[in-house]
Amino acid sequence: MVLKGGLEAGENSLFKTEKTTLQVGSSYDMPGIYAGASGVDDLSLGTQSGRRIYFGVGKEDSFIQAGTGNMFLKGALTTQENAFFISEKQKLRVGSVDGMPGLFASDGEARDLMLGTDTGRKVYIGKHKADAWIEAGTGNAMLAGVLSTKKSIIVEDFGQKLRVGGYAGMPGLFSSDDGPRDMIIGVAKDRKVYVGEGKDDTYFTAGEGNLWLKGSLETHANMFVYSENQRLRVGSINGMPGIYSSDGAARDMMIGTAKNSKVYFGNERADAWIQAGTGESFFKGAMQVTDNVKVDKNGQTLVVGESFGLPGIYSSDGLARDLMLGVANGKKVHFGYGAGDAYVEGGTGNGFFKGKLIAKDMETEATLTVRKAAFFDDTVTVSKNLILASGGGTMDLAEEMTSMRSENEELRAMVAEMREQMSELMTRQRS
Repeated sequence: MVLKGGLEAGENSLFKTEKTTLQVGSSYDMPGIYAGASGVDDLSLGTQSGRRIYFGVGKEDSFIQAGTGNMFLKGALTTQENAFFISEKQKLRVGSVDGMPGLFASDGEARDLMLGTDTGRKVYIGKHKADAWIEAGTGNAMLAGVLSTKKSIIVEDFGQKLRVGGYAGMPGLFSSDDGPRDMIIGVAKDRKVYVGEGKDDTYFTAGEGNLWLKGSLETHANMFVYSENQRLRVGSINGMPGIYSSDGAARDMMIGTAKNSKVYFGNERADAWIQAGTGESFFKGAMQVTDNVKVDKNGQTLVVGESFGLPGIYSSDGLARDLMLGVANGKKVHFGYGAGDAYVEGGTGNGFFKGKLIAKDMETEATLTVRKAAFFDDTVTVSKNLILASGGGTMDLAEEMTSMRSENEELRAMVAEMREQMSELMTRQRS
């Protein structure tokens, strides 16, 4: 049948072939066509390859292209079940994943999933563009919120690899997963890298390398401090805790403080100290040295330790000098094993020797008092009077000697006269 004009029917029209029936008119209370009027069957709306079947009010609403199967929808596509997109042997489920709206690439077999765009463009994730994005080509990513993972994150850049997450059973960073590498935590010059619970715990200052610690610093090996071409070891020296300044080269070492402040040594401040500026020192206990101690003050030098092979003090190191052992007026400088051996009294110059006093020559400028017997093995010469004192009085030996000389001369004259008288008497008797 050929109709040049329209065909109008009051009921559905059925078009039958040998095996199929097509109902044209109403379908589910709407205008439409239906292929199941005489049994379940498929329905094809066909045209030549490359041509389109349009749907809607006009050509701009939607179409399906014959041969390619391409489809265009001007509006939204809503389904009650998942939609599957198959292309180049890949399959993508669009709809539900684990009870949430999502995409899934591994129905039937495991596949990777790609959300792609042109280089330099971003794939946005979230409710707004400001939530999160990944930039194509660079791989740069931005997250407005927190990034939480159940495993460590491996970051690769410029041939370096950094693990962010866990290390040695603790949260941490690790740079040597597939080979030993150094690691740097860096900021701009003069900015700080903080470590701890807050900014008040610990920080490093970039560029300067300064380190500030709120708490103590503990190491299990020596620590080396470098400054102004100097090197100081802090830790161990000769098997004891200590500091050492001559690793690599011989150096002096200075333990310094402000003028008039003290450097303390020992278990407490009262053990020992040296005062800066004055050089004064204090030692609560004994001071032992294995060499002489040289004391210099006001141009005077005193050596304490050894003198001429004996323990002693010496005042003429490099230059002849007098030596003074001084005490306050009336106090004594003692010599010997105890206070009773010998002394010289300050102010009076009185001296005492418990034992013998032996001298090659002895000269006194004032009175010499001997309280017990004095023995002289040789001649005693007295330039002036020699007076002997006893309980009965005093005797001037010079006067007594003069008197004895006079008496001796008188005695000699008497003896000579007696000899002369005896000679005359004997002469008379002979005659």
